[in-house]
Amino acid sequence: MDLSLKLICVALAIVLPYGQVALAIDEWPHGHAVRVVVPYAAGSNTDAVGRNTANYLARALPGSSFAVENRPGTGGIIGTRAFIRSAADGYTLCVCSGGAITVPSDVEKGYEPLKDLEPVSLISTSALVMIVNSQTPVKSVADVVAWSKVKKGGLSYGSSGVGGVMYNAAEIFRNKTGAVMIHVPFRGGPDATTALLSGDVDVVFAIMSDVLGQLQSKTVKPIAVTTPERSEILLDVPTMAEEGIQDYDVTLWNGLFVPVGTPAFIVNELSRVLLKMPEDEAARTTMLRFGSVVKVDTPAHFKAELASEVTRWDKYLKGMSRQ
Repeated sequence: MDLSLKLICVALAIVLPYGQVALAIDEWPHGHAVRVVVPYAAGSNTDAVGRNTANYLARALPGSSFAVENRPGTGGIIGTRAFIRSAADGYTLCVCSGGAITVPSDVEKGYEPLKDLEPVSLISTSALVMIVNSQTPVKSVADVVAWSKVKKGGLSYGSSGVGGVMYNAAEIFRNKTGAVMIHVPFRGGPDATTALLSGDVDVVFAIMSDVLGQLQSKTVKPIAVTTPERSEILLDVPTMAEEGIQDYDVTLWNGLFVPVGTPAFIVNELSRVLLKMPEDEAARTTMLRFGSVVKVDTPAHFKAELASEVTRWDKYLKGMSRQ
């Protein structure tokens, strides 16, 4: 082998790995179908966010299709458990929510969320809102607490069930304020709101997307939102902190995850695209229609936020008296 041929071979050996990566970046995910697993039922907040995100990714990465696959059950745990067994090739993504990731559960998850899923970015956040029937005279958190102590038997509050975000929001409120409250479980958030309208329960900590219609028609009265900042959708409604309840943060969020082991260039490409999502008018306005706002993050910062939220939920729930 002459010297010039040797030099060509050495050059190919050096360049080829970089060429393979470049080729992979050019090829992924063009021309391939990508599954977006949503571990909640169709019609849920996470389902709406997942479909909006899939549509955005299809626009941002033309030539590929992104299809939502609902895998509901046990507060998102069943679908998330199935997702982590997916191939780490970038063709299966998950739009997951806090209930199956950061909130402790009485059900064995079968996975370690901070180890078995690779976070890519936060996608959306949504406040819960404490609501009462519009005919109720109370106007503030202090009024609700006072009402709970004079009404015989205390106030009844509706939720989608023990351990869910609505239930936890109410229980944290009850423990922090000393309000006298009795839990009444329902099949879902909309059923709890229906019970509020009929007078069967007194208070609901509602997921925003479940009550936008009632808020707009003023059949329910918003008292406070559960997030640290006011909601873009209800700017005139105070936060729990503004109403005097410190260290209260119950935020419904959705984020994008990939299986552990997914190549870094795919994670980076997804991150690059999602960081531009707030600039997409269709994605932003669609999100607002179901009570959420676009909020994105880098993989490293999202991972740190998840760890912080796990600590916060442990603090909230540890030793808390629960019904």
